Amino acid sequence: MYLINLILNLAGMLLWASWRYLPFDPIQRARPATLTGTLRRAEPLKFRRWHFLVALAVLLLLRPVFYWWVGGTMQWTLDVNVGVVNIAFRCDAFDRMLVFSLVSFADALFQFYLVLMLLWLCGPRNLDTDPCQRFVRIQLSPMHRWPHAVVLLLPFVVAAMDWMALQPLLARMGIIPGAPSWERIVEQSLVLGLSVYAGCKHAIGVLLALRFLNTYVYLGAHPIWNFVDQSGKTLLRPLAPLHLQFRRMDFAPIIAIALTYLIATFLEEGLHIRIPGMQASIDVPGLGDLFSVLMK
Repeated sequence: MYLINLILNLAGMLLWASWRYLPFDPIQRARPATLTGTLRRAEPLKFRRWHFLVALAVLLLLRPVFYWWVGGTMQWTLDVNVGVVNIAFRCDAFDRMLVFSLVSFADALFQFYLVLMLLWLCGPRNLDTDPCQRFVRIQLSPMHRWPHAVVLLLPFVVAAMDWMALQPLLARMGIIPGAPSWERIVEQSLVLGLSVYAGCKHAIGVLLALRFLNTYVYLGAHPIWNFVDQSGKTLLRPLAPLHLQFRRMDFAPIIAIALTYLIATFLEEGLHIRIPGMQASIDVPGLGDLFSVLMK
């Protein structure tokens, strides 16, 4: 069921990305004065922009029926990992499956935009010649015109506001414990908003790993590899003064990946050190521990 939900979320994100990209399709916007303006489709375009939104709405509204019908008979439980909290939904109630479908896709779309923001901040600025950065800019429009500080702060604000809106609904449905006051909900939202930055560890790790691979293995002349190289170089800039090269081997991407996961793990789970030969231990709570306390 988790694999099916993942595939359907990917299909939904493709529909959303197509809806965003269609007005900027070079074949659609081509003019005869340009080289691409002489190109014409072999047949009339069958899809309009609103078709993608309708298909997405149908997907999100129909899949809860399948989850409820199949998962309910087998007493399955589906969950959504939102930052430092794991929200479980029983499949035996249709209303819960409907909320799960919407929350699951919203979380996937949020992660998608989080990666796009990372790529926009780290990627090259030659928009006219880099199709990858052009795609990122189209998906982020109009956010790509905002100052970098605002873009960095935006995931925290969106995650915090989403939790403040979602928490009362989930508590009313009995999915999570209710909060004693709005102050507690605000505290939960702040912790959850901070935790979204730790979720970037996978995107950073994959980007740096691809750059490390592309440095020593020729993977072709596709523009995506230049995009990966330039983005990785931006991420590695703080480690440049350390000169982590040994002969022809550059260990900076490997060390950066290790540091990224170490910092993310510390933020999420805290630090727990037991001193040998002593009964006491040093415990530094992470965001997950703080959120668990605020949920009680």
